[in-house]
Amino acid sequence: MFQAEMTQDERSPLSIRILSIEEYPLHYHSDIELIFVLDGQIRLLLGSNDYQLSTGDIFACNGKEVHGLYGSIGENVVALIRVNNRIFSNYYPNLARSCYRTNTADPQDERLSFLRRELTGLLLNYGENLRHQEQINVAVMKKILGYLEANFNYFTIRDGIVHSEAIDNSQTAKRISRIILRMYESYFQKLTLDELSRTEDLSSFYLSHLIREHTGLSFREFLAFARVESAQLLLLDESVELNDLHEMVGFSAKRYFDDHFLQWFGVSPEEYRHQNISKIKSEKRPERSIEITKPALLDLLRGYDAHQQSEDRTLPSGKGVVNISVDHKKSKSIPFQPQLTISVDPRDRKAPNILQKLQRFEHIQILEASPERVTPHWCLDTIAGAVYWLKKSREGSLQIPIWDPTDEEDALQGQRGLIFRNGIPKCSYYAMLFLSNARGRMIDSSANHWIIKKDAPGGSPSYVVLIYNGGEEAEAICNESMTREQVADAIVAYREELNMKLSIKGPAGAYKIALINIDSSTDYFHYVHRYGKQSPSDPVEQLLAEQYTAPYVNIYNADSTGVLDIYTRLDGICAQMISVTPLSV
Repeated sequence: MFQAEMTQDERSPLSIRILSIEEYPLHYHSDIELIFVLDGQIRLLLGSNDYQLSTGDIFACNGKEVHGLYGSIGENVVALIRVNNRIFSNYYPNLARSCYRTNTADPQDERLSFLRRELTGLLLNYGENLRHQEQINVAVMKKILGYLEANFNYFTIRDGIVHSEAIDNSQTAKRISRIILRMYESYFQKLTLDELSRTEDLSSFYLSHLIREHTGLSFREFLAFARVESAQLLLLDESVELNDLHEMVGFSAKRYFDDHFLQWFGVSPEEYRHQNISKIKSEKRPERSIEITKPALLDLLRGYDAHQQSEDRTLPSGKGVVNISVDHKKSKSIPFQPQLTISVDPRDRKAPNILQKLQRFEHIQILEASPERVTPHWCLDTIAGAVYWLKKSREGSLQIPIWDPTDEEDALQGQRGLIFRNGIPKCSYYAMLFLSNARGRMIDSSANHWIIKKDAPGGSPSYVVLIYNGGEEAEAICNESMTREQVADAIVAYREELNMKLSIKGPAGAYKIALINIDSSTDYFHYVHRYGKQSPSDPVEQLLAEQYTAPYVNIYNADSTGVLDIYTRLDGICAQMISVTPLSV
């Protein structure tokens, strides 16, 4: 039985291997894998296509796509970066059903420059053995996956070759992405163009034109392609009877299946099984490759990175690190006591879901007042709103309603509340939780961070670090009148990153470090914008939305001999709280 290749550590968010490959036989896995050619050339067999990849090329293999890699030992270096779908699906629910394609007809495609820069930085972190590289690389991979989702989650077929073509209109790109996902999800069913057109609220004539223009195939041709592609995995599983296979992938008759499979693979299904069953990765046919050492990887990456920077000077290097050193005994400190007032409608004061959320705040004032409806500012429903409130808290006290004023069908209202009327917290809710739990003495600050010491009687102090990125941009978005689309595009367009190293001098010992991050991948506005308005009465959708909007949390233990180093990275408009707590002996 043809089984998925397992990762090296199923609990790890990422699995990285740096190899020089002679043969990595046919295999598949449930997770997404990014293939990044760092040197030389490699041949990739995937589906019905035979790709030649060269230095700098990036290829995304989606879950359950059969592929193999072939080259010559010593003449190539390839990074295989496996993404744990189970972990990252918390941020991108459609990850397991992605259709990413990063190979383009234009090697100078500006979209690839972004991916190369981010992947190079990720591999540098890996090669340098940074102490906390995992949490840094999780942040980097979230950014990469978001970019793949927005720019590469669809593909075109021209002259039989599957590749990516940029779609200038973002709404059209999202529509094509949805259509492709729907066809891959429903390929084994009797999906019709009329059914799809009703879902997209378009005429079948226009939808047919749209599909052909952007995929290169008609609706029927693309559906047949999706079916024969899906059949490849079953053909390599000898436990599946050939006579049953056509029905399993949605063809009404075997002859139709045979004709379409021959069109794309050049052989009949029977011949394909006969030719390739012995080429599957197994104990009898293991991979032939050698591992590249981390020092050799770093030498290669630094040369490659310098070359990339010289070619594109418009891209930030992403390597600058803000170093902050603090000695809590010598640093001047001032009381840090944010003044927060949460207003609650008297009718809702004792509602269980509101009471529970209010109890999570510390040191706040509660004011009974009905929320007033204001002119919609959609940014307030987004991560930009959370960063905006954090920035405003520097100017004085804040008074914010616990939730939006009216019970409308659409949860997004662009109002000042911390919670949508469907009960889903906004990013602003978590930002205010950060502030309410950060009372103590401020021992260091800058335009985008605070470090607060919280003394423990007779014991080692604990610390809370509040950081936000993109404060000026968030304020600009929140002060302008924008449509939902404009707000979404402005948040995605802000790509500045903040790399920070905190060195806190204090008592030696063991500490628990918790990093709590909110960004557009934990944003209900982002969820609705990407996946469409969901039924408020569907408990499964409610559960998905609550899971999606929960902050990303990474917890680990660290030993300090007197100086505790903490590395963190913030990408785009986002905010983070870092909790540093001594472990009891």
